[in-house]
Amino acid sequence: MQNETKELKNQLHWMKLLLTVNLLLLGFVFFSSFKPSVDDLLRVRGLVIVDESGRERMLIGYPIPESKHRFRDNPERVIKEWAAERGGAEFADRYKNDFYNKAEGIVFLNEAGYDRMAIGERLPDPSAGVRQFESAGIAVFDEKGHEYAGFGLSKTKEGKYRTVLGMDDPEVGESMHMFILEDGSRGLQIAHPGGRLLLGSGPKNGWVFNSKEDFVGLKAEDKEGKTLLEHNALKSNNQ
Repeated sequence: MQNETKELKNQLHWMKLLLTVNLLLLGFVFFSSFKPSVDDLLRVRGLVIVDESGRERMLIGYPIPESKHRFRDNPERVIKEWAAERGGAEFADRYKNDFYNKAEGIVFLNEAGYDRMAIGERLPDPSAGVRQFESAGIAVFDEKGHEYAGFGLSKTKEGKYRTVLGMDDPEVGESMHMFILEDGSRGLQIAHPGGRLLLGSGPKNGWVFNSKEDFVGLKAEDKEGKTLLEHNALKSNNQ
């Protein structure tokens, strides 16, 4: 009887030990399932996000994927709507052959398929024409896809950088711009129907202030670029 009791106790001991080990293994497997793994990464060439009605509203990629809903991916529609206000047949030819209409990053579309915002390493050209330099940054468009504001960093062919924060309006185009240019010019440009006002600094013979000396101050010009008012804080004689 005593031997049987002892044997039962031993069996119970080993059963408890085995149960404990099983619980530990189960816990390890359970919590390991929540451990992040590089195998869980999603790698895709492009992504199209649609709204509740199935319209394509966000395009992501390098470059972004083509979209049947995007206005700019339909050249005939673009030329029909934009050519009349942008130069007719000449615009149509430039749009087909010179414009960059993709983007390397993200493009947001409105319900009608027009670009409303682009964020990326390379942005689409504005409807007004081809960009001077490829630009990384942000562009904001109106409901018809015309660029109205943006911030970008561009690199010139000489390897120098240009940084611009700009806001446009339909009356004067480039209405208000803050800039740091590759020639060392820094400033603010405010345009109006009769010309523009410049405030900032620039080097001798700089591209913006076009001064024969180093410039720090303000300058007002008419539409033809004629100086109406100039004050250079570095000079004693000012207009």
